[in-house]
Amino acid sequence: MNFYFLLFRLLMTVSLISNEGDIFQVENDAALTIGILKKEIKDGNSEYSFDFPNLNSITLNYVVGFVIHHQHSPMQKIQKPIQSKDIHDVVDPWYADFISSIGQSVLFELILVARHLEIESLTELGCAKVASIVKGKTLGEIRQTFHIENNSGA
Repeated sequence: MNFYFLLFRLLMTVSLISNEGDIFQVENDAALTIGILKKEIKDGNSEYSFDFPNLNSITLNYVVGFVIHHQHSPMQKIQKPIQSKDIHDVVDPWYADFISSIGQSVLFELILVARHLEIESLTELGCAKVASIVKGKTLGEIRQTFHIENNSGA
């Protein structure tokens, strides 16, 4: 590959389109952290515009925020099992603040989306947040935290 082609690939952006038609622009390198897009982008067989018909704008906005930050400041590997109830003790401050700012229903959706999009670090971050929430809680407290009804009679 020649220098100009490499420079073009570095400077280009990728469009991610939500099911609501909102378009999110991310740099090529940030988009490469999205596993399901990586091969298409690297092969150059794409128009660099990707529709996500099952992904709403709120969740896609969180995905984009994560991959943009992760591109410039990768998240350290999360130690397992989680040793603290406070996610701030587990990951760097930006990542802790990011995942803590997300409401419970969106958090679970984000975990599922991250797994589907093959963004391992975002999946791990979301799961670490859930683990920090349930750490040290009884079954009853977990049910209360996540608004789960007890249908078993126990």
